[in-house]
This record gives sequence, structure tokens and C-alpha cells, in this order.
Amino acid sequence: MKNYYSGKQLPTCSRCATKGITCEYKTPKKRKIASISSASELPAKAVSKEVVENKDVPADTTIVSRYSKQFTKKQIIDLYYVMICDHYIIVEKELLEKYILNEEITDQQPLKKEMNAFFHSIQALLEQRFGFCEIAEKSAKKSRDLLSKIFDQVSNYYVACCYSSLGIYEIGTGRGKLAKFYIKTAKFYFDGIELEKLNNSERLLLELISVMELMIEDDLGTNKILKDFPSYFYMATSTSVPQQFLEKIPQQVDLSNLETYLEVICQSLKEFFISKAKSTRSQFDLIWYSAGSNYYFEIVHYGLKLLFLIQNCPEYRSEIEQTACKITLLSDSEYFPFTTFAAIPYFTMASRVHVQVAKEIEKGLRSNLSYDIYSMITKDYRSLHVLKSRYKRVNVVAGSVILEMEEILKKRDIEPITQAEHNSVYSPLTNFLDMLFNPDDSFSTSMISSLMDPSQDKI
Repeated sequence: MKNYYSGKQLPTCSRCATKGITCEYKTPKKRKIASISSASELPAKAVSKEVVENKDVPADTTIVSRYSKQFTKKQIIDLYYVMICDHYIIVEKELLEKYILNEEITDQQPLKKEMNAFFHSIQALLEQRFGFCEIAEKSAKKSRDLLSKIFDQVSNYYVACCYSSLGIYEIGTGRGKLAKFYIKTAKFYFDGIELEKLNNSERLLLELISVMELMIEDDLGTNKILKDFPSYFYMATSTSVPQQFLEKIPQQVDLSNLETYLEVICQSLKEFFISKAKSTRSQFDLIWYSAGSNYYFEIVHYGLKLLFLIQNCPEYRSEIEQTACKITLLSDSEYFPFTTFAAIPYFTMASRVHVQVAKEIEKGLRSNLSYDIYSMITKDYRSLHVLKSRYKRVNVVAGSVILEMEEILKKRDIEPITQAEHNSVYSPLTNFLDMLFNPDDSFSTSMISSLMDPSQDKI
């Protein structure tokens, strides 16, 4: 029977997902996707899952494929605190380990149910980041099932933490209404509480919720960054832009001061997060964290530049295409598979630019390019599939452009990239992951613990 209260999300609507029940619906008819006439049409119209997903999706042969899909509880906790939560440590690691790794603590003891629910919510986040979407869905359902027994404990801080983690997960899946529900429910914990009386963990949770409220928008907050950065910075960090950066923000952004503005945005955010990381991470952690931060903010830099050019200077085609190429080439990095869903709009924009150029070539309007447009589209096609294998949100915002790229490549008889593009075999990231997943190959368990201990100054 048709569910008249359904939000019509596929394959599971928000109402059924919230209740943890099977969602039944009629298979929708495939609809023809309208062609895109401008590279600036972002975001794309939603496309049904059946249309976007196909049998010939390139295999994910990124660095992630080297590791098992089955994480131990210890690995889940370790990876969450070094790769997922950043400085938003809303539940202390020692407390979580106590309730999850200690089998002597039963479900009847205080906080056990909350910790189990939170554990499965962060397990879903980790599996999502690694591209194990089917497993992640099962972990999220476990968290929801456990949460359903304590869902009405609105004054329970750890219940609010569970809702916030599930909210982040659902932003990545593209189930926007469900994400908003979780975020609002988590925020309700603070209703009637004086901000001055919040402890450090509560403040971090409130900061995290503010970031999630920015990310819940269709563009994941990208326009907010560009048009009102001081406000964005405050919402994301609960602090004002440092004076040395604030005085560099131009009154009116144009091509003459765009690069300076982008440097202010990226450098101020990067310095903030790295300063926070220094207080929670070991020296070993900071090596790859800093490298990953540099990589991510390079994406942000070129992504915001492309957005500005498309919105304000569409006549600067050469600059737009050069910037789009720089974004696309960033998908060759070994860090790319671990990129958060915040990068989706940028890679989608770059793909749209390249598709538009290819269409102009087909119509005889362009020739003699200084770059290989079909190489760019091949990389775009693979990068969006890699992101889609992690974040189903890609189906909504980039579904149509994926189909268009597929058609372009098919006409040119070009095979999609199926191999990882990065050349780095040994790096801070791979060394860390190899150490964590294969401790007996290089480091002892005690060495792993010391490397992950922020109190240790030397490796």
C-alpha cells in the first residue's frame, strides 16, 4: 500500500527509517533527465536511485580497498577519534572504551544503553567514510533500534550525542529531512540550559550542532562561506575571525582581491582546526592530520574560487576551466577517498564545467583546448562514483551529471578509470592505516597505543 505520509525518499523514507521498519513502495518509472545548458546550474534536480546507479560502476580501487570491511571494536573507536570527530570530542574516548570494550559491564548498568547506541552511530560514520555503505546502514539501524528504547530522555546528554552522530550520517546519505530531525532533537537537549553553565563536552556538542545546521543546506554551506565568512566562521567555531585575518577581508570581493579573500578563509579555518588538533592528537597523528588538512583546504580554495567565478564572472571561461581542472586533479590524491561530504559540491561543479565544454565540442563550438577534456571527464566520472560509494547524497546533487558523463564517455568509446591515481605507497596516512590494521607487521600493540597518546611528544 502507498504510504501517504512518506517523504518519498528511496530506498527508505524518513518516517520508516526513523521507526526502523521496512519501507514498501512501488518502483518508480524512470524519467528522462533534462539536459544542462549551463555549468552554473547547481545543485542538480534530484534523480531517482534506479536511474543513477548502473551495473558498470567503476570499482573502488583507492587506498581503502586495501583494508578489511570488518572493523574490531577497538579499531572503530581509534579511527573515530583520529579520523572522524576532529576536535569535537563529545564523548571521552576512555569512557566509551570502558563501556564498549569491557564485557563485564552489562546492559542493566547506567549509561550502557546510551554508549551502545552512540558506538553504533559512530560505527556507521566510519563505515560510511570508508565506502562500506551497506554495512553502515546496518550499523545506523542498530543505533536507531537501541535509541528507540531511550529516545524520550531529552535531558540525557549522551542521547543527544547519539542524535547528533546520526544527523551527520544522514547528511551524507542525502536524507535531509531525517538529518534535520536528528539535529533538532539533539539541539533540544540545550533548551532551557544557560550557556554559561555548559561544560566543555556540552560546548563542543553545541558547536558541532551549529556546523551541522550549516551543512544541512542543499549546497552544504558553500554559499554561506563565500558571502558571509565572518558569520560562517563564528557558527563553525564559536569564536570570531582572528584580527590578523579579519582586517584582510575586503569590503567588496572581486577578481582583484579574490585570492586574498580565499587565503583568509582557508588559512584562518585551517589554523583553528590544527590548533585544536594539537591538544587532542599525538605528534604522529599531527603529521598526517596536517597533510590531510592542507589537502582539504586546497579543495575548498579552488572550489570557492570556481563558485565565485561561475556566479559572478561567467565570461571568464578560461579561468573557470583552469580552476575546474585543478579541482578534478585533486581527486588523484590518496586522501581523496577519505574526503568528507563537504567536498561534494566542489567536485560536482568541476564535473559540470567539463561536461559543458564537451557539449560545446560536440556542437563544433570549441576546439584546440589546452588540456584533454575527456581525461578530465574520465577522472570526474570516477571521483563522483568514489564519493557516491560513500555518500548517497551524490545521487541527489550529481545524478544527472554522472549520466551525462557516462554518455559522453560511451560516445568516445572511453573506459572509465578503474585504478587509483595516486602514486604514493608510503606516506603518513598509509603508514598510520597499515599500523592500525596490521600492527604485527610493523609495530607492537603497545607502540600503537603510545603513538595515539597525545601526551607522547616523540615517536
